[in-house]
Amino acid sequence: NVLHPPDSEFATVAYQHLRKVEELLQNDSLSLFLTIQKENPFATKVRKRFLEELSKIEKQIADSED
Repeated sequence: NVLHPPDSEFATVAYQHLRKVEELLQNDSLSLFLTIQKENPFATKVRKRFLEELSKIEKQIADSED
């Protein structure tokens, strides 16, 4: 599954950068991605941290709905 951030007239500068990154990387193979993840000694730690931060964001969103 691949995320394709849609274009938006209300896009922030950061969102526009995200779209450009997606455009640059969209043709990279899964094999390349897996090689990078397996061979980079820091990848596991960074993925774990990313998921932790994403979980915090999800909690903040859920808490703000109360």
